[in-house]
Amino acid sequence: MTASDLALEDYFDIPNALFRFEDPVSEPATCSFDISWSGPVTDRSPVVDPPGSSGELVMCQATMQWSAHSASGFGFVSDPEGTTSVFAQLGRVSNGVFGDAPGLASPKTASTGFPIAGARAAKLARES
Repeated sequence: MTASDLALEDYFDIPNALFRFEDPVSEPATCSFDISWSGPVTDRSPVVDPPGSSGELVMCQATMQWSAHSASGFGFVSDPEGTTSVFAQLGRVSNGVFGDAPGLASPKTASTGFPIAGARAAKLARES
């Protein structure tokens, strides 16, 4: 999965991102990332919650490169060798109107097909 120069807002810190009490509240920023998933698959889990959901998630490994830059000039860049995740999860999930409920579309045909992914860096990146 790759994204380049994805527009977002930098809220400076977690409390301000949640409660937005700083002035300015945020500033424009961009981020770019490249994530590669690989085996071995160490676990397979069905998705059954909340009710009406269906799908499967697999635990595996991932490496990633990540960077972000704000309008004020702050930048953050991961290790150029790639960062290894503590865990990575990949799968397909259907829910809501696409769930496996009676009278609704089948998840086999209605699933968005977008990967559900979670990965957390195992080491901190260096500032650019």
